[in-house]
Amino acid sequence: MKDLGERIYKKDFSTKIVHKNDGNGHLNNAYYSLYSEEIRGRFLKSLDWSDETFNEDLKISMRVGKREIRYRLSLEEGDEARINLQIYFRGNRFFHMIYTFYTPSGGEAAIDKTTVGFVNTKTKEAIDVPNFFLEKIREES
Repeated sequence: MKDLGERIYKKDFSTKIVHKNDGNGHLNNAYYSLYSEEIRGRFLKSLDWSDETFNEDLKISMRVGKREIRYRLSLEEGDEARINLQIYFRGNRFFHMIYTFYTPSGGEAAIDKTTVGFVNTKTKEAIDVPNFFLEKIREES
C-alpha cells in the first residue's frame, strides 16, 4: 500500500459472518461494506461517540468519500472473522480506515480501504478533521 500517512489507530474486532456466499462462491463486496460499517460503529462506540452524537450534538457528519474492497480468500456463513481496523491521517480533510478481514485460519480474506471526511451538517461543506477526534483516537491507541 502506498504511504497513507500517520497511523493513529489500530485494533482488532471480530464479527460473525451471517450472509451466504454468492453464486461465484465468495462473500459479495456489498456485505464487506456492511461489516465494515458495523465495525466503524463499534469503533465510534468504544470512544463514546456515534453518528447521532456527531449529527445532533456537534452538527457534523462523518462521510465516506471512497470505498475500495479487494477480495482475496473466501469467508463463509457462520465464520467468526477477525477484522483489523487501522486509521491513517494524512493532510487535514480526510483519513483512511483500513479494514483487513481474516478467515478463522488466519488467512487474509479481504481489505476494505475507506476514505472518510467530515461535513458541516448546516452548510453541507467539507471541514477539516476535528482536532478532538484526532486527539481522542491518538490517546486510545
